[in-house]
Amino acid sequence: MFITLALACALIALPSTLASCGPINDVTLTFYGWPDNSPPGSDNAFDCGRGKNADGNPEAGGSGTYDDPISFATATDNNNLPQCAIVYVPLLRKYFRNEDDCAQCLTDWDSKGEYHIDLWTGSNTAGGGQNQINCEDSLPGGSQTIILDPPNSLPVDSMYPAIPEIEFVH
Repeated sequence: MFITLALACALIALPSTLASCGPINDVTLTFYGWPDNSPPGSDNAFDCGRGKNADGNPEAGGSGTYDDPISFATATDNNNLPQCAIVYVPLLRKYFRNEDDCAQCLTDWDSKGEYHIDLWTGSNTAGGGQNQINCEDSLPGGSQTIILDPPNSLPVDSMYPAIPEIEFVH
């Protein structure tokens, strides 16, 4: 995986017509789902083509492939990562798409200029309550590298859970 990732991102040095991937270091990763979404549920702020939920709003979800990236939220008001932008998270070996706003992410961007993305953990049909929030809080996130506008050929962990503690629900 690291060789493929290194090779893919080595293309950054080539003219932009050949590659469009770009690593962003020191990105704070956190997790959110149905119970701690605002308002609670599967609503997203932006329609990136995934479809609508029962309320008629853009729906969070995804499986983590390039063609079906998992939702994430960030400080979109400041355009630190554009609406519907796709990123790859090497820690999880999954693709994510900017489909929602995150208040804490905006605070981090405005006050410190720090990238912060909040990754969707599920579910689309019911909330996991405090147990889900506790699980999200125990996941390995923190300061990580992400790849903005990655190639579609990076390795994807198609197994659930992506890491032992998490199950991305789509």
